[in-house]
Amino acid sequence: MCLARVYKFKSGNQQMLLAYEAGDETLFLYAIGAHENFYRDLKKYFNR
Repeated sequence: MCLARVYKFKSGNQQMLLAYEAGDETLFLYAIGAHENFYRDLKKYFNR
């Protein structure tokens, strides 16, 4: 089970999302993209 967090922000007029996980000394970036289908694609990434 992954404990990724999602940070939401706006870039121009579009809402963007960034999936990440913070370790003790490491930051893992998993995905960045538009809101459309973001969670579906992120779930596919973790289930592969």
